[in-house]
Amino acid sequence: MLTVACAPINPGAGSSRPDATIEISSGPSLLVRDGTVTQGLLSFRGLHYLTNIKRGAEGACACEGRGKVYNLDSPREIGGTYLSDARGKLWRNEGGVEIEMNPPIAGAGKSFPLKIDYLGPALPRQ
Repeated sequence: MLTVACAPINPGAGSSRPDATIEISSGPSLLVRDGTVTQGLLSFRGLHYLTNIKRGAEGACACEGRGKVYNLDSPREIGGTYLSDARGKLWRNEGGVEIEMNPPIAGAGKSFPLKIDYLGPALPRQ
């Protein structure tokens, strides 16, 4: 059983601009059990970082969208378990990092947390 205590979600509290953005996309993969992998590309202070995204116990998260990230001091802080408001628009992890998603992620709430794993810097394409 997963329990995460969170204060009320208030994106950007104390900050008028997001600290970073994240773009989430899903695609087919032969390397995972259900055939779907979801990745995020975090843009923070002009650099890009990769993340893996899973949903609750099911693991798969076939979701797409862009988010504004608040309360982020370093890229590693994006990692964690995120809980959402009932609409799936505002997500918050145990460290206080908040993501405002557009469009909202369907099926949100405490029963379907998102797990974001920080993977490291994205390598430039050549």
